[in-house]
Amino acid sequence: MSLDEVLLNNKYLAIAAAQKARDFSQGTKMAKPVLSHFNALMLRYASSGEVDRLMAGILDYDQRYPDDNILRRLKAVNSKGQLTQGVKSYLSKSKEESEKIKQTFRSQAILSYWIEKMLKRPYAKILSFRYDPEFIIELTLPSEEFEKELLSNLKSAERIVFDYAALLNLSKMNLLGHLAKFDKQLCVVEELFVKIQSELLMVEQEDLRKLWSFLRSSKEVDILKETETELKGEKNPELFDKWIIDSMKLAKDRSAVFVADDLRFLKFLHSEGIKGCNSPIILKFMLAKEWIDAKVYSISVGDLAERFYTFLSFTGGDLFEIVMEDNSKITLRTYHLVNQLFLPGSIATSFTGVFIRFIDLLWKTGSLPQDKVQWLTFLTDRILEFIDKQGGIQNKEELQKVAPDFVQMWLIAVQRSNKGELALMGKKVEEAFNKPYLTVFKDIITEKIEAKRRGDSTKENSGDWRK
Repeated sequence: MSLDEVLLNNKYLAIAAAQKARDFSQGTKMAKPVLSHFNALMLRYASSGEVDRLMAGILDYDQRYPDDNILRRLKAVNSKGQLTQGVKSYLSKSKEESEKIKQTFRSQAILSYWIEKMLKRPYAKILSFRYDPEFIIELTLPSEEFEKELLSNLKSAERIVFDYAALLNLSKMNLLGHLAKFDKQLCVVEELFVKIQSELLMVEQEDLRKLWSFLRSSKEVDILKETETELKGEKNPELFDKWIIDSMKLAKDRSAVFVADDLRFLKFLHSEGIKGCNSPIILKFMLAKEWIDAKVYSISVGDLAERFYTFLSFTGGDLFEIVMEDNSKITLRTYHLVNQLFLPGSIATSFTGVFIRFIDLLWKTGSLPQDKVQWLTFLTDRILEFIDKQGGIQNKEELQKVAPDFVQMWLIAVQRSNKGELALMGKKVEEAFNKPYLTVFKDIITEKIEAKRRGDSTKENSGDWRK
């Protein structure tokens, strides 16, 4: 009953049922698993005010079953008010393990689903709550040929099979309801539905709940059992969970396109002769069909950026819509989009052109002057750091490519700014252009700010600063 109420999102009925089971099981062989379930339930709801009941349950369990060692006691602070060596060692070990997992993921062709085994957390939680911008997942290639191939696969397919990440992403982007418009057979293997349901029992999050509700009630999605189709890879069962194996077999058996949001997975599917696609292609297809508008598309790109997927193409308008949704603040997802500038093979001028358009749009809004100027200096810092990593002043060719763009950002801002914004920008110029080889740009921008303050419009627009 408790589990049923969890799935139906009835928190207090779930807790009441768990408490009843705990009381009823006292003195029986079921006392231990029931208390364990109660504690797991309290952990699930800890963020919504059940910490006291969680701690009471854990202490009760530890007292009754001390041999399980579910609590590890460490003295946190010594007599000098400093962290003890035990706590330092624990934190250091945790950091080392995290770095090892990241390095392994970077250096080996491992699917993103491997991370859940290493971190021992539900995959939905790992994907939805990511805070390390260096821990990225390859999603797509910045190649027209690659996109054309995936789009062709989608258009020609009569059936579509989905992987877990793609479904979670489509749920986060609120696009699940549009899938029926494809007029194709939509398929999910039963093992994946079971996994989705079991993870919903462990964690409560919006994208996961919407996905579970959609799958269980949708008339358009077929939940199918495994097929007898054989795969080429003999070691597949050792590498992948059963739902992945079943999904690949289903796609192969039904000649379906497999929508998978993991570039490494798509490459593996190709080796099995299975045609692939991903959610960014579905997103672009929906925009082209006018099932969604440009704003929804932009916000959806932001949703994918929140997962630290790469490589995500975006325009100045896309970045603007995402920033407006984030109340003009720099967030992890916008930081990630901008930081793609540093990816191998990126074209700097394509980014700086996007930044110009974004600044142009941002300065037309009523955003706080502090937020506007923070964005201006942030984008300038990113561009200058990129130049430094290309060799700094030694690489004059790279500097000449992007210098007109980052100066143009400042000139647009100057032309549109009021006195308060000009004052803020004047204070930031020295900080932004703090290297000797940037003095010429600093002088140009300072001169433009002063000219605008004096209302000298002729001087403001005179001369060719690009020289």
